[in-house]
This record gives sequence, structure tokens and C-alpha cells, in this order.
Amino acid sequence: MDVLIIGGGSAGLRAAIEAHDAGVNVLLISKSKRGNPHTVMARGSINAALGTMDPKDN
Repeated sequence: MDVLIIGGGSAGLRAAIEAHDAGVNVLLISKSKRGNPHTVMARGSINAALGTMDPKDN
């Protein structure tokens, strides 16, 4: 592994794509379930308080 990216939102995914395209091995980790990062739930540039997966995250 050459690059570790923490966070599966839009910025983390974009960074992973760029790093992969540059020819490096990438590991991306996220506490969100796959396909359900908070960026996706903040549609229309509206940020809201979102539930977390673990009560300790609050």
C-alpha cells in the first residue's frame, strides 16, 4: 500500500481515484457503510445532523 485515505465521502473517493490513476496502491477506509457516506445524504448542499452508526460517535 502506498496511500491510505481515511473517509469515504466525495473528497476521499476523489482522492482515491486520483491516487489510483497516478499508479499507486490505495487503501480507503470509512466508518460509514459502503455506498452510504454522509456526503451522499447531504443532498442539495443542505447539511444536517445525521445519525451515526455508533452511539460513541456522538
